[in-house]
Amino acid sequence: MNQIGLFDEPKPWIYTAKYNKNLPPNYSGNPLIEAMTPLKSDAQLFDALYETIEDPDLTASTEVRAHFIVENIKKQFVLFPSHFELAKKIDLMMRSGYVDRNPSKRNRNALLQEMYEQSQAGGKPVNFNSRAKGADSILITGYPGCGKSTAAERILGLNLQVVEHKDLNIIQVMYLKIECPHDSQLKTLCANFMQALDDALGTDYAGQVGRREGVNSLLQQMKNLVAQYNVGILIIDEFQNLNSRKNDSSELLRFIVSLVNTIQLPVVFMGTPDAGVMFENRLASARRAIGHGSIDWNPLRLDFEKGVKPSAETNELWITFTDALFENCWLTKQTALDEELRTVWFELSVGVIDIAVKLFIASQLIAISSGNECITVELMKHVYKHEFKPVHDLLDALRDNDRARLALFDDLAMKKLDKHIFQMPEKVFPIRPEAMVDKDKVEKLARVLKENGIDVQKAQEASVKLCTEYPNTSLKTLAEMAISTLPKVKKKRLKKEPEIDSLPEKEVNDALKGDFQSLFDFDLSKPGATK
Repeated sequence: MNQIGLFDEPKPWIYTAKYNKNLPPNYSGNPLIEAMTPLKSDAQLFDALYETIEDPDLTASTEVRAHFIVENIKKQFVLFPSHFELAKKIDLMMRSGYVDRNPSKRNRNALLQEMYEQSQAGGKPVNFNSRAKGADSILITGYPGCGKSTAAERILGLNLQVVEHKDLNIIQVMYLKIECPHDSQLKTLCANFMQALDDALGTDYAGQVGRREGVNSLLQQMKNLVAQYNVGILIIDEFQNLNSRKNDSSELLRFIVSLVNTIQLPVVFMGTPDAGVMFENRLASARRAIGHGSIDWNPLRLDFEKGVKPSAETNELWITFTDALFENCWLTKQTALDEELRTVWFELSVGVIDIAVKLFIASQLIAISSGNECITVELMKHVYKHEFKPVHDLLDALRDNDRARLALFDDLAMKKLDKHIFQMPEKVFPIRPEAMVDKDKVEKLARVLKENGIDVQKAQEASVKLCTEYPNTSLKTLAEMAISTLPKVKKKRLKKEPEIDSLPEKEVNDALKGDFQSLFDFDLSKPGATK
């Protein structure tokens, strides 16, 4: 089962394994564990998860600020104590899952070969290590938008996804994340898995799904690939889809549990609270597979019996979260975040992190477009009423603690909201290329052109056009392009033209906006014109 042939051509996303030898005895000597990121203290974990965000540039144009509001805040990751807990559990699960899968052991290689031969012959699956106890897994439940998927992806990203152990002639895929199929079909699960593997490796296993005869062969292939590529942990999102009454999903659940028990693959199950109900009511083996228990992922959870008012603990987290978020306010007239605005923000978002973030983004965009440049209670309520209609029913159900209505919701409403919010900057402020032009470069180029006898107005127009179309071209080359094509004015007329520095500010700004009094046209194909 030589797999290195797949990578005869260099693939930049696959890294050569580097080994950390400073490990506890039970991990030492296992290259799969040694290739993982070193064990981290709480302080080191904080530094690894925290991401520095660019400070708001309040001098930028409205168009530029509108687009940066979305891009900057999307990258922000506010850390909660629950993130540290989850990071430690996932790290422990991955390392423990690799303990009995040491590629240096002969029995492992023999079993791999046996699994491969059984697959080719269409025989029954073979246990990866029948003598080892099953790996531990964890169940994470929370309502859409609570941040569980984002947290898991951020934590998984602490490790490189794919590394190559050249001396051992193997590839290690540290993690894979897939969605549980809505139809609860095993074939769909296999297809999702193989597509995730293809995305990580650059292979084409998903293309084989349609050509294979039956589900059993696909399941065996999936098990083989998990073992062959030394997959460290599997994250299955939207796990509440298994709770479908239209399909018998017990077979799918049994298969997933078998991955945990026979191949030593840790699995993170993620879904809505319905996923927890499903585990309680289904297979006893499934319940036992959740060795690390379950986490109710509501970092800003509500005390439903008290309405939407947060507890003291939740309120402290909410203050930390909103203060961190408010540091990325791109409004020129915004005052400090007061308690009234903070309270209304919580009431409207019901403490759901994703909703709170998007409400902050949308409120800033509307504040800029209105010219007020300030978020007020009235504006945030207006934004919620008119821009957040896709999630009104979901949030109302959360406010009422109506679990029957909540069970009807999946991530579809959140996806609709995502699409709407992230398209707002382009709709409200359709950014123009000239809005991103380097003004300093434009003025320097205009000055050079004027000094070489070019009419001041045409020099300004040409400078904006060239700096917009060729932002990475040197000033010298741009000057040569313009001078070789633009007509020069007579010396007598040149003396009467105003200096570039003395041009009225409105003229310069109009030029930068593209509102030229006369269109400038030149042909780069003319002799002497160079790029």
